[in-house]
Amino acid sequence: MTPAANSSAAGTVLHSRVNPSTNRPGSMCPPVVIDLCCGRGGWAEGFLRAGWIVLGVDIRKFKDYPAPMIVRNVLEIDPRDYAGLVDLVVASPVCTEFSKLDSPGLFPSPPKPSLELVNACFRFARSLGVPIVLENVRGLQRMIGDAVQHYGSFYLWGDGVPPLKPYMPGRAGRTKLKWCHRSATLRARIPFELAYTVAQFHSNRLSYSPEGF
Repeated sequence: MTPAANSSAAGTVLHSRVNPSTNRPGSMCPPVVIDLCCGRGGWAEGFLRAGWIVLGVDIRKFKDYPAPMIVRNVLEIDPRDYAGLVDLVVASPVCTEFSKLDSPGLFPSPPKPSLELVNACFRFARSLGVPIVLENVRGLQRMIGDAVQHYGSFYLWGDGVPPLKPYMPGRAGRTKLKWCHRSATLRARIPFELAYTVAQFHSNRLSYSPEGF
């Protein structure tokens, strides 16, 4: 996608936030979440269902990603361009190298992974002054400390992580679910119920209730 197309995608997805006339009379503007390292759109599906505006960011666009997105490296995007327009950041940085830290039998001496992308996601949210929910694998705990919550094999860090109990459905089979796909991008896809629960928590925080819900 060209830079011009990227700008168009960002402009389209944020249009209803800066121009409330695009919403039905009497409704408040939907909140906006930026989905960093968005992959196949697990976070996006949950937030869209909850009535949010979603803008994805990743170096590759998957055809099944359900929202507008910017095809660029997170490191190349200036968060100041979105100041005052975003309510939350979610992020799922690549987890392959962190997984090796949690598999000493398979990788007895793995190289130390880079935290550049993880730190960039946290900086992005901090620059905007909004909460963040960053998802990754258990192995990342060896680098940045204990996760705030986890849902099966999906571990969550950040000041935007909500309490998952008692709001989440049963977690039976969650760990197995993540590994039932041959595709790494599908294994990493955020479960809908997790994304939707996080979206609903922040909708309540912002006192947002979309019409028809």
